[in-house]
Amino acid sequence: MNSLLQKRILTGLILFGLVAFLIWQGGLWIAGGILVIVLLALWEYGALMKKLLEGVDTWILFPPGIGIIGAVTWRVETGEDYLPVVLFLGLLLILIFNIKRGPAGYFLRVALLVFGLFYIPFTLSHALLLRGGVAISSFNPWHLIWAPLLVTWVTDIAAFFIGSTWGKTPLSPAISPKKSVEGALGGGILGIGVLLILALILQWPLLPFLVLGILMVITGQLGDLVESCIKRNAGAKDSGNILPGHGGFLDRIDSVIINLPLAYYFMVFFL
Repeated sequence: MNSLLQKRILTGLILFGLVAFLIWQGGLWIAGGILVIVLLALWEYGALMKKLLEGVDTWILFPPGIGIIGAVTWRVETGEDYLPVVLFLGLLLILIFNIKRGPAGYFLRVALLVFGLFYIPFTLSHALLLRGGVAISSFNPWHLIWAPLLVTWVTDIAAFFIGSTWGKTPLSPAISPKKSVEGALGGGILGIGVLLILALILQWPLLPFLVLGILMVITGQLGDLVESCIKRNAGAKDSGNILPGHGGFLDRIDSVIINLPLAYYFMVFFL
């Protein structure tokens, strides 16, 4: 086992332990943890965007990003929903602040910032909705949040090892040359299998969770490719280097940030 893989495994185990602790505690613990992840991911996103477009002030994403996590935490605790207000104020802040730089590149700057606002804090805030059981009354929310996390992690890990061992057919060579069809299929099958085992243990209905598992396998790997596109546009291999063996936080959450909202809305409407 090479040193890079050892670092990857050790970092993954530490992150898993921290995530499990935050989920177990819930409340302000998980809200604080998500906020830290959001801020770190926004910082990495800002660094990528500055490579892509000169003059974009990505720090402007931090106030509405904090506001989104605060608004969703407030909704979980009180039932009062101020998220639309925070999103509107965030959009207004981005639109007004960028006017001072004049019309040159205005649309691109605004588009990158608005995308970042929804791509990171908005998507990650759904972890709080899942853990808080907001609008989901049929099941234990402590259990439900594990569905998107386990499917995403198992798919990602299995795809890496299967692809490294048996992968021959490139999944998307122009975007991510190292990913293979064999890895994606093998990882997806194992990810769905783990979710079905979890459903059997917790006595969840199998058919809805089978459908959810298939959807999350597809969208999770799509999220990975989306982040790879962003990095390639910015001319970067990784989003950062804060996580030994993994790169940056965006590199670790690129699939989760798509699957969290998907899992939440699927559970709200179909469970």
